[in-house]
This record gives sequence, C-alpha cells and structure tokens, in this order.
Amino acid sequence: PPRPSRLATVAREILETALLAVLVFLAVRASVQHYRVDGSSMEPTLEDGEFLLVNSLAYSRVDVAALARWVPGWAPGPPAERYLFGGPQRGDIVVFHHPSGVHRDLVKRVIGLPGETVEIRQGTVYIDGRALVEPYLAAAEPPIGDMAPVRIPADAYFVMGDNRNHSQDSRVLGPIPADRIVGKAFITWWPRDRFGPAPNEAPRFAAAEAPAPE
Repeated sequence: PPRPSRLATVAREILETALLAVLVFLAVRASVQHYRVDGSSMEPTLEDGEFLLVNSLAYSRVDVAALARWVPGWAPGPPAERYLFGGPQRGDIVVFHHPSGVHRDLVKRVIGLPGETVEIRQGTVYIDGRALVEPYLAAAEPPIGDMAPVRIPADAYFVMGDNRNHSQDSRVLGPIPADRIVGKAFITWWPRDRFGPAPNEAPRFAAAEAPAPE
C-alpha cells in the first residue's frame, strides 16, 4: 500500500495531540474547581478575595451495593456507599453548597465528624466531652459564646469558620450533609504572596483533666 505523505502524518499527530490536550483539560476541569473566598469568616487563615483550587474528587464515593450485584458471592454489607480515598477529616477546609438550597457556596473547616457530639463552652469546642486546641484561630480575638450539645447525624459534618465570632456555620446551619460538600481546598494561588498548599490543619485534643482530689 502507498505510504502516507509526510503532511498527512504531521496533520494526524497534531490532531492526536489536540485531542489528548482536550481530554486532559476536561479531566482536570472535572476534578479541580476554582473558588474565590467571599467574606471574612475564615480569617486569618483565608482572606476575603483569596483564590482557592478545590479538589472535587477528594471525597468521591462509590455505590458498592450496586457493584456487588455484578459480583457473585460478594456481600459488602453497610454502608451502601463508601469513600474511594477517605471522607472529610477534622481540620479539612471544605467548600460546600449552602444547605438551604440558595445558589451560594461556603468555605469552612471540618470540626465534627459523623456520630460525634459537639458542644461549645465559653468559646471552646468540645468533641464528645474533650476540648479542642485550635492553633489556626486568631489570638487577637478569642472565640466567645456557648452552644448546647449537638449530635452529628450519620453522613454529615459539623463545620465552622476560623473567624469564630464572625462566621455563619454549623452553629446556625446545622451539620452539613456529605452530599452537599463540593470538595477539599488544596491550593491557595492568589494573591501571589499567599501561594501554596491550602492550610488544612487539624486541631488536637487537649490533655485530659486530672480528677479532683477527694
């Protein structure tokens, strides 16, 4: 058979490269979302107007119950849906759709996990009775206020802003269902002096208090 001309070969390579570039672009676009911080609820960690890249595949889930129907003898048991790479962790900065259904996304930090009980006493957060030490909070304005114990439902998360005294979060909105979470912030890229990994910093539990002497 006649050999293809050099022009046809170059044209085919250009077309293949263009198609590959389009596929890579679509794959990146599907997994990375771009967000602008609006407001001061996450200061000093995130500033108003700061730009974030959010990994929307970080909390991807798969319906193992549906998959099990195609695998003879496999009984995975509950839950029916499971995270591929692990669910949100305490300290993760996440973007989520407003639970009321209004067209607005919010950015907060995960504080409480499914099944835990969250309580606030004089500004300090307690998880199942244990106080949290949160180094990302602004020292210049210590958190104030109290909140009665709230039990977090299964498949939901308690989120709060780092600017604790000026944040509308789960104290008002309630625990956020997992299916409302868009993804996890992983890069801050603007302004340039704040470029780097997103400050996903986990709090730690305070040391247990010694029992009072009898």
